[in-house]
Amino acid sequence: MIHVPYKGTTQILPDLLDGRVDMALDSLPAYLPHIKSGKLRALAVASRKRSPLMPELPTMAEAGAPGVVSATDYGVYAPAGTPRDIIALLNRETNAVLQMADFRAKLAAQGIEVGGSTPEALRDELLDEIAKWAKVIRDANIKPE
Repeated sequence: MIHVPYKGTTQILPDLLDGRVDMALDSLPAYLPHIKSGKLRALAVASRKRSPLMPELPTMAEAGAPGVVSATDYGVYAPAGTPRDIIALLNRETNAVLQMADFRAKLAAQGIEVGGSTPEALRDELLDEIAKWAKVIRDANIKPE
């Protein structure tokens, strides 16, 4: 396998559809219509559990690659120094929107599982991700090109 560094989904998807590359590891929403139409075949999901949108699709662990876990998370960020009361307001209102049934349904149809959380939980998750990927980079001796 040869790694081809793309800058994003909009660059790799046409090459994948046209057969110029054999596979991609990316987030589900942009690929879903092409999977459903039969133009692409999904092999596995890189989340800890199967996708409710495609429950027949195994996780990477189930497919024989244990430890491969990578999920796309969406978060709302504000500049450092934003007053705590403003952060609390943004968090409360964002979580309220995330509980709206029609909003949840629209995201679920795109393969996006809705959560909602606290600023502290988002910070902790971000720090965990930074530590996880720093270890991967160190262990694989990856150097910037």
